[in-house]
Amino acid sequence: MEENEEIIPEVNDIILEHLMNPRNYGQIDDCGCCGIGYDDKSGEFVIVYMNIEDDTISDIKFSAQACQDTIVAGSMFTEMVIGDKLANGAKSALFVRDKIKEAPLKQRACTSLVITAFEACIKNYENRALGIDEELHKIKIQESCEIKEEKQHG
Repeated sequence: MEENEEIIPEVNDIILEHLMNPRNYGQIDDCGCCGIGYDDKSGEFVIVYMNIEDDTISDIKFSAQACQDTIVAGSMFTEMVIGDKLANGAKSALFVRDKIKEAPLKQRACTSLVITAFEACIKNYENRALGIDEELHKIKIQESCEIKEEKQHG
């Protein structure tokens, strides 16, 4: 048994690889579109940068002020959609949203930051195509990962 398996047995190799070596993390200078998903309760956010050529996601990167779960979700999601048609990327976002419905609150919120930032990026792309002068688009996530402390009975 490897040392990491003993410490965190529930983490599979793919997640561990994305945690240790996140893909597509960073910024695209002069990107074609940019979106932010944010949680106003926790202060966490994700920024997605994309370039789209011939209706295909030619490049995508993300940056975050968030936990490691969010970094893993961003790495895995951007790997899923890079090189795909924009419409398929949007379908992938809906698929991921549906799949995380039963996940624990923290994982739902962390993944939602990434998906929401991606959706905001698409909205920015659409707005720019309509001639709207918008540097980026921001969308607040619906469900915060901030856990409310239970009142203690005295």
